[in-house]
Formats: sequence, structure tokens, C-alpha cells
Amino acid sequence: MYKKEKIKNWLKNKNNLIFLAISLISLILGFYYFFLTKNQPIWWDESDYLAYAKNLAGLGGDWLITAKHNSLFPFLVAALFKIGFSESLTKLFLELIPYFLIVFLTYLIAKEMYQDRKIALISMFLMATTWAILFNAMRFHLGIPATVFGLTAIYIFWKGYEKKEKIFGKIPPNWAIPLTGIFIILTYSIRRGFFLFGFFLLVYILLTKNWKDILKDKSVWLGGIISLILLTLVEKTIFTSGVNELAGGYAHTENPINLLPLEIFSSYFSYLGGGLNILLWLFWIGLFLVMGKVFLSIGLIKTKKNYETRADLFNFIVIIITLLFFILILRSQNSFGEPRWYFPLLFSSLICISRASVFLSNFLKNYGKNLSVVFLILVIVFGGYYQVKHADFIINAKIDTYSGVKEAGLFLKE
Repeated sequence: MYKKEKIKNWLKNKNNLIFLAISLISLILGFYYFFLTKNQPIWWDESDYLAYAKNLAGLGGDWLITAKHNSLFPFLVAALFKIGFSESLTKLFLELIPYFLIVFLTYLIAKEMYQDRKIALISMFLMATTWAILFNAMRFHLGIPATVFGLTAIYIFWKGYEKKEKIFGKIPPNWAIPLTGIFIILTYSIRRGFFLFGFFLLVYILLTKNWKDILKDKSVWLGGIISLILLTLVEKTIFTSGVNELAGGYAHTENPINLLPLEIFSSYFSYLGGGLNILLWLFWIGLFLVMGKVFLSIGLIKTKKNYETRADLFNFIVIIITLLFFILILRSQNSFGEPRWYFPLLFSSLICISRASVFLSNFLKNYGKNLSVVFLILVIVFGGYYQVKHADFIINAKIDTYSGVKEAGLFLKE
């Protein structure tokens, strides 16, 4: 009876009902596109991962993965192949379930960072409907599983190290840094470029903590040692090329600096041929709000325990460091690259949109509570609708890509 009463009380909270609705939306979207694409031909990079995984699992073939694609991912695929998983079932476990976890972690992290639950709910809804996340969750790409480990690291860090609370309700907070280190290495081992997740947290610690406190913290030392050991093991047992060798193919510091990476936000949030960019405008407004709060708090960050200000600082760090990495280090001359490469900044970008939406909604309360509610619903639902519409277009458009190659391969196999 106690559990039933507890569930009833939980359901009486409108925020919890919205959370359940968004969870249901993500489940519907995820499974709909999963069944739609489960038999689609795989692309070159996907073939590289899966052929190598088949080799590792002892299922025939002698394919050796290219150096730039080598990671923990094919080993995870091989483990599932080894126990009898089909290609579709493997994708469900390594792409679709991580998609659901990314949506859930977005809510958990935002809820811990900000007191206003609307920020967490809006961010969760936007993550569930973001076209780039939906599209890549239907492919054997590294971005989705790598991102879920990166967001898990952020949640553990924020819950345990920053707020000094039990992690997942059970793990003591003094284990936050060691666990964060483990998940950062897991993220890195799947996609090397996502070392950025670890760099975000390192910069944040240096900006918010005193040197003496950091050096005295035993958990920091333990986390550093564990991370170093795991990093050494990963480099020695999984990767076939060194960091310097791989970086040489991507980093082009000899090229002039350009601002092409700023186009990532248009890629994520523009639609309808660039005419109705509500989410894009909300992002820039939200980024301005975050920057303003951070700059007004300079000098007080280390002494003032305001979690929302620190959250703004962290999200600002995430966006700036990711952009600087692409602007100053990679320096692509033709385009900003692919949206999945920028997944480390996606969560913080959605937080900016949520912050702007809530800010404008609160402003409209001066002219009527109903007006602010209607504004919030229309803006977010409108944005989410066109994100899904774009996802639907690109997923369907790419379903038959290389279908001829697949059919030829099956014919030769027969």
C-alpha cells in the first residue's frame, strides 16, 4: 500500500507527468525509426567496425580495421556477436538503448544543475527530438555510445563531487572522481575526439577550486591514478596507432584560422530552409544569458556556492572549449565537419535554449500567466516538431544508400 500511495503522489506532480510524456515520446521515436532502419545497408565506416568485430568474434574473415576507426566499439560489437546477437539486436543494445539513456541523463544532469525543473524537462525533450541524435542512433556510429558515457561522467561528477550527494542514491560522493575518470576513459576509448569531456571537467575544477584543496583531495589522486592506468591499458591493447599519429590526419594547424565551426549551431537548430530558426535564436539568447551570468560572477566562483552560476560556467566552458578545439586545432577549410563530431557540446547548447525559453516565459508572466505557458509550449513543441521532421526526412532519404552494394554482396555470398 505504501508503494502505491507513493506512486500516486508522484503522479500528482505535473512535472513528473511531463517527464513520463517525454519518456514515452522518446520510446515511440526510437523504436519507430529502429524498426524502419533495421535492415538498411551499412556505410563504409559502419562496415569497417562490423567486419573487424566479426573477425574478433571468430566468425570468419580477416579484416583489420583502419587506424582512424579503431576503438573499443568493435570489441563491444564482437562480444555481442559472440553470444549470438544479430546485427539488429546489437544495434539496439549499442545505439538505441544509449539514445534512451542520453535523453534520461540530460534530464538528470539538468535537474541537478538548475532549480527550475522546466529547464530539465525542456532540455530532455529537445535531446529526444534532436535530428542529429535520432539519425546517428539508427547507425553503427561512435557518437551515441561515446556520448552516453560522457554524460554519465558529467552526472557522476556533478552529483558527487560538486554537490557532495550520493551518486544514483547509493554510491558515496568520495567515489565521484574515480568513477568520473573511469567513464571519461570509456568515452575516449570509443571515440578519441571525445577526450573533450575530460578536459571540460579538468578546466572546471581548476577554475572553481583552490590549488591547495585539489592537492589535498585523496579522491582526486585516486581518480588520476585509475584514469592513467586505464588510459595506458587502452592505448596498449585497443588502439593500433598512437595519438600523435592519428592526430596528424585531423589536426591542421598549418591552415589559417576560420570560424566555420560556428556553423554547427545552424546545422543542429535550423530548419525550413533557414526561415524559421526559433531554436537557433533561442540558443544565441541563452548563450548570452549564460555568458552574462558567468562574467558577472568572475572573482566569486571559488567563494560563492551558487550551483546555478557554476552550472552556467560549466556549460559555457563546454561550448567554448569545443569550438576552440575545432577552430584552433582541427582548422578544417571546407566545412565545419559532421554534426556528430560536436556531440560533446550538444547538452550545453540545449541548456542555453532551455534557459532562454524559461527566461522569456517568465518575462511574459508580467502580461498574463496563460500567455507565458502558451509561449513555452508553442516554441518548444514547434522546435521539436521540425527537429523530428528533419530527422524523418534524412533517415528515410538515407535508408537505401548503398542498397545496390548490399544486394551485390549478398548475391556473391550465395
